[in-house]
Formats: sequence, structure tokens, C-alpha cells
Amino acid sequence: LKSAFNKELVLTGKIPAAEGRLFNQLFSFRQDGDYKDFVQFDQIQIDLLFPQVKVLIDLLEDIIVNELR
Repeated sequence: LKSAFNKELVLTGKIPAAEGRLFNQLFSFRQDGDYKDFVQFDQIQIDLLFPQVKVLIDLLEDIIVNELR
């Protein structure tokens, strides 16, 4: 998923590089949370990510809507 996301969306310019890096960071967090033992995430750091994640979700929604037209 991460490779396809970067290849199809970031490298084509549909998603800016900053949001691509955010996606990769979130993907790593998910991997760590699912597969490493005793992982804890800092609440302050997570709270700071929310506005960035909202931007990424909005971009993805726009891409999906435009692809369906």
C-alpha cells in the first residue's frame, strides 16, 4: 500500500511530498502499534498530527471524487 501510494499519488504530483511523508509516518506508526511489543504513542504528538491528517484526508477525498467524474 505504501509503495503504491507513493508511486501513484506522490510521484505523479496528485499528493504533495509533505503529505506523502505524513502518510509514510502514519503507516510506520500503524506497523509499530500492530507488530511491536509495548508501543506507546505520545498523546501530545498524536494531537499535533490531527490537523495534518485532516489535510491529507481532504486531498484524498478530492482525488477520489474527481476520479469518479
